[in-house]
Amino acid sequence: MKLFLLGLVCISSTFIGIYVSKEIKNRERFFLEWIEYNKFLIQRISFFKEPIYKITKDFYKDRKDSLFVLLLKDYINNKTINCFKKDKIKIQEYFNTLGSLDYTNQLNYLKSELINLEEKYKEVKLDMKTKGNLYSKLGLIIGIALMILMV
Repeated sequence: MKLFLLGLVCISSTFIGIYVSKEIKNRERFFLEWIEYNKFLIQRISFFKEPIYKITKDFYKDRKDSLFVLLLKDYINNKTINCFKKDKIKIQEYFNTLGSLDYTNQLNYLKSELINLEEKYKEVKLDMKTKGNLYSKLGLIIGIALMILMV
């Protein structure tokens, strides 16, 4: 029974580490898709001058339901946007600004946001490289250490 509980502690600690690591990977993927969406918006607005809701629907119609695509669907349906706590204010500010500016200012805003998003993506990618695999390994090590201490 004691071995079972010790194994359970180790497995749960490893699971927590893997979960945190997966959140970092999801955040990286989220920012990458956000950059793609921003580029798509710039392209479609400047060349075709289509409405933003139509561009957004065209963007996600052939994509899998990732975190960013679900966020876009919430935006189109005027639902509350659920996302990462760290970036929630930035994301809400971005989506509140979409469609509220005239043509020229909207393009200028999207181009400046593209620069900001690419910088943020570099930070997130660096986090992924440094912390991504670290948390899963750290969870396993902590689990093993707890097992040793409990024995």
